[in-house]
Amino acid sequence: MKLDSSVIEAGQQCGVDVEGLVKKYSKNGQQSSSLQQQSSSATNKNTINGMNRLDRFRICSECKGYGLVKEIYNHQVKEFFCEKCEGEGIVRKE
Repeated sequence: MKLDSSVIEAGQQCGVDVEGLVKKYSKNGQQSSSLQQQSSSATNKNTINGMNRLDRFRICSECKGYGLVKEIYNHQVKEFFCEKCEGEGIVRKE
């Protein structure tokens, strides 16, 4: 199966190994070795870049990453968005 280069590039930007998925779910499972090497090197670069971006964030200690804080009020449990992370579940490292 021949893949369009724009599909491969879009997958690499998102950190998805499109060629690996095609190989995994295709019936014959065959792929050229040069295409595999190119795909794995691009995936490794994207993984390293993605990890560098994630190093700037940490899980919110207030809501434990859920984005919601529960509060008991008159025998009721109410849920509110976490004020520390604004409901995102992650905060920037300081």
